[in-house]
Amino acid sequence: MSVDETRATRRAANAAALAVVAYAVLWVVTTQIRAVRDLSPFSDDPWDYVASYASIFLPVVAGAT
Repeated sequence: MSVDETRATRRAANAAALAVVAYAVLWVVTTQIRAVRDLSPFSDDPWDYVASYASIFLPVVAGAT
């Protein structure tokens, strides 16, 4: 593996980690802060389920990627 490939892999891993952290922060804010949850169009089913399952599987998929 060349230095450029290693650097590109590290950048991709850092971008994936940043995406996971950003989604986690967004998920916590929209599910745990009542004022935001009351206004969120995604707080009702089925989108609540989608967000919950995504929060579980996103780190796994990003880690495997």
